[in-house]
Order: sequence, then structure tokens, then C-alpha cells
Amino acid sequence: MSLSPGATYLYKDKNNKLLSILNDTDGIIFPYTPSVSVTYAANYDGVNPTHSNYKIYNYTNSNVDNINITCDFTAQDTYEANYLLAVIHFLRSATKMFYGKDENPKAGTPPPLCYLFGFGQYQFNAHPVVINNFTYTLSLS
Repeated sequence: MSLSPGATYLYKDKNNKLLSILNDTDGIIFPYTPSVSVTYAANYDGVNPTHSNYKIYNYTNSNVDNINITCDFTAQDTYEANYLLAVIHFLRSATKMFYGKDENPKAGTPPPLCYLFGFGQYQFNAHPVVINNFTYTLSLS
């Protein structure tokens, strides 16, 4: 998962030391194959004709619902721990608008558009995504 090629914020900001480790991989590289759940939907409107017991369904549109990604990260050494910290910070930041003293982009700009890569060219090849939810669990095991 990465920012757009022309982005100059978050891990692509040369002054952002915490996220700079993600610049080496141009975003997040999942260390283990994640579980990815995608739902496609075709939507229909039902019409109730007079004196009929059955609806007539008319196609209205199609859409792709949320893409849910579940994955594990581990930290066996300081480098992996720093990478994991950067991933957590990046995903938390990608769910918030820019604010405060932000100049690039300016305060009030919505969260960034990201691009998802994975599972070959016919699955997620620079698939545009917005991160609308991020959950993580810290485990001592």
C-alpha cells in the first residue's frame, strides 16, 4: 500500500523521521500474506405491479464495497519494531485530515488517497483506496 507517486507528505516528507523507514519500501509491505476480503454487489430496485404477488426487479447499479485486510506484523529486532511503529503511525494518520500547522498539504485537506498492490496485475494493481478504518491489537506473545 502506498501513497500516490507525486505525494510529498507523510512518509514521503523528507523531514518526517518516524515514517521515513516506509520510504525505503514506498509504503507498507506486509511481511506475511494478508487475508483480503472484497465484496462486489449488483443493486436492484423492486417494483410492485398492481394486482401481482411478485415484484419486478430492475437493475440500478453495481459497486465494490469495502476491502478488508487482516494481517500480522511481528518485530524480531529493532529495525522491524521501527517499521511496525511507522506502519501503525501511517495508518492512523491516513484516517485523519491534515490539521494544525500542516503546510503540505494544507490544514483541512482530507486524508490521502492510497494505492493497493498485490496478488498480481489482475487483482490489485495500483487499486485506489481510502483508509476509513484501522484497528490493531498489541500482543505480548
